[in-house]
Amino acid sequence: MPNVSSSVFDNAIAGSLAGATTAVITCPLDVVKARMQVQILQKGISPKYSGIIRSATLIAREEGFRGLYKGLSPTLMALSPSWAVYFTTYEWTKRRLREEYRYLDQHQKVVHLLASVFAGSVNAIALSPIWVVRTRLQLQTSNKYKSVHDCIRKIYRHEGLRSFYAGLAPSFFGLIHVGVQFPVYEYFKEELRRRRRRGIHDPLHHDSKLPIHEIIGASALSKMIASMVAYPHEVLRTRMQHAGANSKSIGCLVSKMFREEGLKSFYRGMSVNLVRVVPAAAITFTTFELVMSILNPE
Repeated sequence: MPNVSSSVFDNAIAGSLAGATTAVITCPLDVVKARMQVQILQKGISPKYSGIIRSATLIAREEGFRGLYKGLSPTLMALSPSWAVYFTTYEWTKRRLREEYRYLDQHQKVVHLLASVFAGSVNAIALSPIWVVRTRLQLQTSNKYKSVHDCIRKIYRHEGLRSFYAGLAPSFFGLIHVGVQFPVYEYFKEELRRRRRRGIHDPLHHDSKLPIHEIIGASALSKMIASMVAYPHEVLRTRMQHAGANSKSIGCLVSKMFREEGLKSFYRGMSVNLVRVVPAAAITFTTFELVMSILNPE
């Protein structure tokens, strides 16, 4: 029987390293995406941020190269524990469901769906304050917030504790994202394993280790599919986190955006997001799988 505490620790370490690696590499794209998501387009006026290269160049010119890494500290603070919490909760939930409900062995897709949604819920609630701080730092063009600590202090003093959970409602809507991504990822991995077993003409071969390029392919494609399905929640979440205590309800915000900016406003920054999430998912999942293979070489 596997050592449960050791397994939880391994998942936490692998998830944390995966999150940190992804955060450093994709931070500039996160900043560009956030700027695009909150800008309100007006007829006859060209948007300030449009196109990945143009937007990144503009930020670097106006705010310096460091402007592209605004919010990196809270991103590291968030992504590292975020993936640690997510992978740990996800793997733990899968194991518990299989142990408690044996009949689910025949319904692995249901197991993956339930585990991903539960893990996403825990993650959203636990880390909402850090994501709010990250968004505020990414979007500031002046030096309103001097540091992560200063940002936390000012939000709490001027807006109250409630502001740290702005955007939580669309985060729950965004569980559709993980509800699609992880089951699809697991499906791709299982299909690739079946192909490998057929390729060596040994149906009893149970080697679960996939080559890196197949992990990258499965993770990138599953993330792309999930992102396209659930993207509007990211725009809503970013706007609510930016507004903080002044944020409207999700229903009012959806109505206002649709009425004043049209359907396209819900997909603002999606091109940047796709450019970001595909390599980000590949980095995250590949790092996770590699670290886990090192921690569990057998």
